[in-house]
Amino acid sequence: MMMVDESHVTVPQIRAMYGGDRARKINLVEYGFRLQAAMDNRPLKFDEFEGMQGQTLYVSATPAEYELEKSTLFNNKAYVINMVGKTDLEDAYNLIRLSELYIGPDSGTLHIASMLKKPVIGLYATSNPLRTGPYYEMKYTINKYPEALKIFNNKTKHSSIWGERVRNKNAMSLIKTQDVINSIDKILNF
Repeated sequence: MMMVDESHVTVPQIRAMYGGDRARKINLVEYGFRLQAAMDNRPLKFDEFEGMQGQTLYVSATPAEYELEKSTLFNNKAYVINMVGKTDLEDAYNLIRLSELYIGPDSGTLHIASMLKKPVIGLYATSNPLRTGPYYEMKYTINKYPEALKIFNNKTKHSSIWGERVRNKNAMSLIKTQDVINSIDKILNF
């Protein structure tokens, strides 16, 4: 089972990764800064990512159209439960307890998964995982915080204050689909 936390934010980020990567590389190739072969190394298209998913749990306090559509599409299946607006901390704990792994940004449910010693793929670009990361184990954490700090705050980890956040809506787009897939593969031993 794959668990996608804050899916109203995470799903659009995954969906946008291919387009953002492609637009950047087109310019790099066109102006001679990269070879044409650079276009082959890319994030998955969203439909390719969906094709790799098995059973998926989307967790969101404010579900977007995508999650609602998935819920409606499979609502008559026994293994799908629409928990939108019906969960509390105890429910979140029980859902996470039953999952094989957890994917999500810094959030309360990430820390619940860490406490349960679940493999956690923490997605970090806006905050420092050394300060707010999954405390039990960080080996699957995707850390784009130093890069985001440099790009969006024009600072390094040495010139910023401890705990400084990156407040830019594009920061999480630094996390690539392939980074997440590589972490999932490590956890599931593919």
